[in-house]
Amino acid sequence: MNPVDRIGETVRLHRRESGLTQKELADLAGVGVSSIYAIERGKQTVQLDTLLNVLSVLSISLSVEGPLSDRLAPRTTEQKEAYRRADDESAAGEERGEGS
Repeated sequence: MNPVDRIGETVRLHRRESGLTQKELADLAGVGVSSIYAIERGKQTVQLDTLLNVLSVLSISLSVEGPLSDRLAPRTTEQKEAYRRADDESAAGEERGEGS
């Protein structure tokens, strides 16, 4: 089963177990009922923000993993501040016309 089909089946199961119709879920997520239909059928044309809204309503989390995911580990407060300062300095340099 491909990942899109699995997401569709997961959404359908959670919607049904929640006692919601496709229309009710669509209204709660602020999307069209055709979007719910498309998600549940594993259509690959659904916009990511639409999918995320639907998953949020059903309290379904989605994770993204890759071979470099460990580089995205949560940072300490000190690391976050250092990255923020570096970003600020980079932006200030761009405003002054300094190249990267």
